[in-house]
Amino acid sequence: MSSLVEHNSTLRSDLVSRFDQTLPMALSYGGSSYLISSDGNEDGLPFSPLPFYIGYLGPGMGSMKGWAYSYVSQLNSSGGLIPWEPTSTTRDLGIPGEKKLGTTSYAAMVVLTFARLTGDRAAIAEGIRALNAMEVFKVPRAGQTWEVPVHAPEIYSDAEAIYDYVLGYQLTGNYTYLREANYWAMAGLPFVYLWKTEYNWTFALYATIPTFGASDFTFPWFGVPVQWNGLAYAYSLLMLSQYNSSFPWKTIAIGILGSAMWQQLMPSPYPGTLPDHISSGSPEGPFIIPSQLVYEDLYLSGLNPNMNVSSIKGVTVATPSTISSVRVGGDHINITLYSGTSDCVFVSGFEASSVTVEVGGSRVSLESVPSVASTSMGWHDVTDATIVKVPAGKLTLVLVGNFTEPY
Repeated sequence: MSSLVEHNSTLRSDLVSRFDQTLPMALSYGGSSYLISSDGNEDGLPFSPLPFYIGYLGPGMGSMKGWAYSYVSQLNSSGGLIPWEPTSTTRDLGIPGEKKLGTTSYAAMVVLTFARLTGDRAAIAEGIRALNAMEVFKVPRAGQTWEVPVHAPEIYSDAEAIYDYVLGYQLTGNYTYLREANYWAMAGLPFVYLWKTEYNWTFALYATIPTFGASDFTFPWFGVPVQWNGLAYAYSLLMLSQYNSSFPWKTIAIGILGSAMWQQLMPSPYPGTLPDHISSGSPEGPFIIPSQLVYEDLYLSGLNPNMNVSSIKGVTVATPSTISSVRVGGDHINITLYSGTSDCVFVSGFEASSVTVEVGGSRVSLESVPSVASTSMGWHDVTDATIVKVPAGKLTLVLVGNFTEPY
């Protein structure tokens, strides 16, 4: 992903080479469906956009659907708010059955993300029900209950709530959800250093603390930067800033990103990684892959890690490419888009029998392939969807086939 925004050709080539070395290890570890998982994304993004660029999107979306539907079931059975249930190691951190913002916000994020990418009706309905139910909360709590008490205000659930309500607005156009997103954006500001400390740390401005509380009631986090928490908040602010200019949300997000860059380890022992936290000005582990720095850089460069999405007449198109238009006919769909690199187009609610691409006035029939991961251009169907791998450039796809239920 870093290679997409790296301008130095030598470094970009090195990044691609390293990716080519590590991809087989990831496939061996978790299989092709693993590539879309959020494992390793310590900073809040609920899925990896990687398969939308390289392929393996069929197994990935299948995995995401199972994941989302597990939360759909929980939201349905709980009336939209999921209760907190402790484990054997967290039973002292709260009362079983408590309902707080963070006990539902992540489930809503997964469900609404899947809903946006596919147009799935059940996911939309349960995600919106969760958003409406979450309006009863006014303080962000219970987003880090693996160690932080349920009652403690913290920034992680706050970041998830902003993300959720922006997705709600994108799905419905309901401005109530933008107002809720703005409320939670404001609620996150007390966790952000908006001034330099007396210690003159280079990273101090826009450093973020995780909670007004303590891990297991013994390790307080007051004044202790935990920037991977703040990066989740910053990413959500970038999403909000696309629709809300009433406050300098983008400036704050960029500031948090800049503080994180100052906190990255250079040159050793793990160059480029982000510390779990800063204690008395010194980085402390475990040290974290800087995935969210990349995602925010992509977002700021116009490459949306959440994907560009267009929905019309029961068809949803999701892709990293810029979508100019989607037109639906009797047995076909025309999609005009532009991409700076080869990537994938996921078309939910349609199974193709043929796909052609028009580039520069010429039309080429694309080959149906078992997997688009093995080709620079091609397509294949999965149940209720078609996946197309397209080349870089401005082009129009013409899919002929049958309309179906959303994926």
